[in-house]
Amino acid sequence: EATLFHAGALKPKQMAFITNGFARAGVPDRDVFRRLADRAMETVHEFEPRDTALLLNAYAKLQFRDLALFERFAKAICAADPLGFGEQQLSLVANAYARLELGDAALFKLLGTWIEKRVAEFTPQGVAAVANAYAKVKIRDLPLFTALGETVSDRLLPRLEPQHVANLLNAYARLQISDHSVLKQLVSLVPARVHSFGPVEV
Repeated sequence: EATLFHAGALKPKQMAFITNGFARAGVPDRDVFRRLADRAMETVHEFEPRDTALLLNAYAKLQFRDLALFERFAKAICAADPLGFGEQQLSLVANAYARLELGDAALFKLLGTWIEKRVAEFTPQGVAAVANAYAKVKIRDLPLFTALGETVSDRLLPRLEPQHVANLLNAYARLQISDHSVLKQLVSLVPARVHSFGPVEV
């Protein structure tokens, strides 16, 4: 009730903190999220990349498919300065839209170009998360996957966990991307780590 009462005065960081807290606790309070969506759309241009990513991720995690909210933020992100979007923000935003099956072509094209430029900074988790997001919305961004494949081959291969391998192989398969060199390297990791694969990875 306090959140609803003060919603009209909340700042972006506060909205990101509140929605993220609800999402972490698994509490889908529809009244709170509807009111915060209205407030977030009013102040969308005041959001920093980190707060944008946290807010959208919270809505996606609780399966609140607020089309107006996600459309408004997609436009704001497309007009934003990419410098503030690092690995965590880019992967969270991509996965938020993907979780809700919102394959905004313009947004994902832009995110792809930003990720390509910063892919050298990405961890195995980030690379796998991005690949998984694009596969979920069936967006076959070949330049992006070329960049992801190169960074996997050049520096990340020894650090890949079973979940990363499974997500990457699944993404390449679902999007029918035949990068034989990368696929061969990924498949070669399976026998040595097969005992670490759980039911989800298999």
